Amino acid sequence: MSITLNNVSYRYKKNISDTIKDISFNVENGEILTILGPNGSGKSTTIKCIIGALKYSGNIFINVENIDKLSRKERSKRICYLPQDTKELCDLSVFDVVLMGKLDSFRIAPSQEIINDVERIINEFHLSKLVNKKYSELSGGERRIVNIAQVLARGGDVLILDEPTANLDIANELEVLELIYSYTKKKKIATIMVLHAINMASRFSDSIVVIKDSKVLKYGTPDSVIGKQTILEAYDVVVDEYISSDGVKNIHLIESKKKKEYDF
Repeated sequence: MSITLNNVSYRYKKNISDTIKDISFNVENGEILTILGPNGSGKSTTIKCIIGALKYSGNIFINVENIDKLSRKERSKRICYLPQDTKELCDLSVFDVVLMGKLDSFRIAPSQEIINDVERIINEFHLSKLVNKKYSELSGGERRIVNIAQVLARGGDVLILDEPTANLDIANELEVLELIYSYTKKKKIATIMVLHAINMASRFSDSIVVIKDSKVLKYGTPDSVIGKQTILEAYDVVVDEYISSDGVKNIHLIESKKKKEYDF
């Protein structure tokens, strides 16, 4: 499956100018595209357009099918979405949290087929040791993996993740991104994620789109996008760039062009 955005634009009612304007990119099956950009540039708004939370202009296709023609229920089956802030699920077990991804509600008892499918997903995500734990007892990294397992339990063609590594330490950040990368490649889904960690985006993405002032500033492979000029234009930050020992382009922060003088 592939997902394509063609000239997608959106304007909040109170805004004079567009919140996002003419956003275009394509993600093929088995690929990860990461959206980068400063706060308020339109990253999350782009995600909300894809999942149908906002009424946009332009076109979004899964393969050749315009998703505007899909019902909300059909779209939710095709697109798995993990927001920045997940609902508190403190009293539920890990099994029940993943099960929620398969059910519209708990009012109907799950079939044995659904239970078997949940058990398979729990094993795939190496959650067996946590299956009877309460969600509230998990670490931040464990919660994030359980949340990803929950949304993927729907079995969609496209995975959308809005800042999946927010508030995680570097070890958990790596674990979550390695999981997303491995699942995308093995299951041949199209994945779109929003990140702030530029070096992580370079390492785990097939393509990157940088949004600045509501528009696409740069779009392409990590090697073609991650660089001194793009980072300066997007963030007003001066960086050095270098290639890591395993061949991944990285940046090293030098200084911000927005540096302020404080009176203390």
